[in-house]
Amino acid sequence: MLSFYVNGLSEKAYENYLKNRKIEELDKANNELLESEVRFRNLLMDVQSVSVQGYDADGITQYWNTASEELYGYTAEEAIGRSLLDLIIPPEMRGFVKQAIAQMVESGEPIPASELMLMRSDGSRIPVFSSHTIVKIPGKAQELFCIDIDLSDLRKAEEKLRESEEKYRFLTENISDVIWIYNITYNKFTYISPSVLNLRGFTDTEAMKEGLSASLTPVSSKRAD
Repeated sequence: MLSFYVNGLSEKAYENYLKNRKIEELDKANNELLESEVRFRNLLMDVQSVSVQGYDADGITQYWNTASEELYGYTAEEAIGRSLLDLIIPPEMRGFVKQAIAQMVESGEPIPASELMLMRSDGSRIPVFSSHTIVKIPGKAQELFCIDIDLSDLRKAEEKLRESEEKYRFLTENISDVIWIYNITYNKFTYISPSVLNLRGFTDTEAMKEGLSASLTPVSSKRAD
């Protein structure tokens, strides 16, 4: 009788041991997962020039890194808990974006990356390259992330280049001298000003189809060689 009691007690103790060990393993796994999530969030927090916003299936902001504060003008305290649509999506885009988020949640496929004009806290618009991803953590609701790169400097540089090209083109198209650019690597003209028509009787398009030797006098061609 005593032996049966001892054996029964031992079995129960062993069961408790296994149960406690399983709990410890689960706690360890949860702690490791939590540490990994913290590292992930801390890594994104201070990434310069890359704006990251985390939000749930309803579009409620749950994460807002430092670059998002600088780009959109809201602090993390102001942004978290509010609808991402109200924060950065222009009114005319909100219906489409709301539908896109719902589709992303349902399908598990991120919204395709694209260039967008989003909205800052003062209502001004800002060009960004926006991409999206879905983070799935076991035992937790999936979290959606929007990753934006500010294109303002690129757009300004493109505008300055366009203005410079327009000024250069205006200059070359309104002087009597012929201006031409020749690519010696490919042995062809890349630009000839329209004034070539008055000098040679060819349009700039026609003149560009000719080789360099055809554009030079025999003496000049010999010197070029």
